[in-house]
Amino acid sequence: MAQLSRDQELVERLKQRFAEYPSHDWKEQYDEQGRLLQLSLDELKLTQLPSELWQFTSLQGLYLHDNQLSDLPPELGQLPNLEMLELADNPQLQIPPPEVVQQGTPAVLTYLRALPQAVERFEAKLLLVGEGGMGKSSLLRALDQLPFAPGLPLTHGIAVGTLQLPHPEPSKPTLTLSTWDFGGQEIYQATHQVFLTSTTGRAVHRQ
Repeated sequence: MAQLSRDQELVERLKQRFAEYPSHDWKEQYDEQGRLLQLSLDELKLTQLPSELWQFTSLQGLYLHDNQLSDLPPELGQLPNLEMLELADNPQLQIPPPEVVQQGTPAVLTYLRALPQAVERFEAKLLLVGEGGMGKSSLLRALDQLPFAPGLPLTHGIAVGTLQLPHPEPSKPTLTLSTWDFGGQEIYQATHQVFLTSTTGRAVHRQ
């Protein structure tokens, strides 16, 4: 029996790990030196990728559709020959975000390769929208630990400011919020939707 290459041994290890899927078609392809070129890990209910993948330096195509992945690690972007990455039907995938995945494999790999150099930033944008006179500006003052000021004038247009908040973890830097306090008069309400996207978090304040 011919000796298995390193990549073939790693694939055999994966097959043993997922022995509960005996009918799975791995679709593995190798070159003449036994280096893995193609591999299918679709429909395995993966929530994270097996670490063996980072060792397949000749891998050109990886098929991951119909899994439960929420994020892809930056190590995947370091595979030098990867050209095809199939990610369809991973509804929980957030990293990379859907708009990057929709652009195809080159965009996904560019995103992943930028992750190791990413700088963690503790910044966010806070939008306050709603009917006029409902207390949006007062809520903003409360977040800034300022005393309640009765009779505040109504906001016209957008009042833009900055708010510094302590991080819940004392070892972390201060949180910086860019605040956008929108006027609530009817004439301004049509503009609110322009600043809201599908990834905007929402909180409801009721008096």
